[in-house]
Amino acid sequence: MKRTKWDTVRARQLLDEGRDAVAVAGAVGVSVNTLRSWMRRQNLKAAKKTDTEPAPSADQQEHDPDGAPAGSEPTRAVEPESQSAKADAGKLRPTLVPTSLIRAVATVREYGCYKYHDPENWRKVDPQRYRDALYRHLLAYLDDPEGVDEESGLPHLWHLACNAAFLIELAE
Repeated sequence: MKRTKWDTVRARQLLDEGRDAVAVAGAVGVSVNTLRSWMRRQNLKAAKKTDTEPAPSADQQEHDPDGAPAGSEPTRAVEPESQSAKADAGKLRPTLVPTSLIRAVATVREYGCYKYHDPENWRKVDPQRYRDALYRHLLAYLDDPEGVDEESGLPHLWHLACNAAFLIELAE
């Protein structure tokens, strides 16, 4: 069995700060399985993610022909009767983005910064490489929805989201 050196002191510090196992694994550069095995041997527990409820899977939720949950009303911005206090009608509402998505992309970005030592390095890459990486992670996710990237130890779905974010940013 191949052993990899990694910073267990940093891992313990992040766990003590209340980070979840996936975030800690990404930060110290090991797979989640490696971290969890080490945690069991050390009698350590990771924080549980409590900021979001898991969404029902596609097969658990009924949808109408347009893809919206069955019986749901079309999404409309809620407008106060008076805009005198704060005129923000029609403005972008970033709080609609699930925090789990933001955390997932940020964790993959932290891993990339650690690996490449340059937070802006991704801008120098041909977009086709991100398309290919997105497809690879999508296929891996479809094969195993719980699967993690072998190198980073982070979920394939997180890498897919990060690649999509890069492509969106590069397309603007």
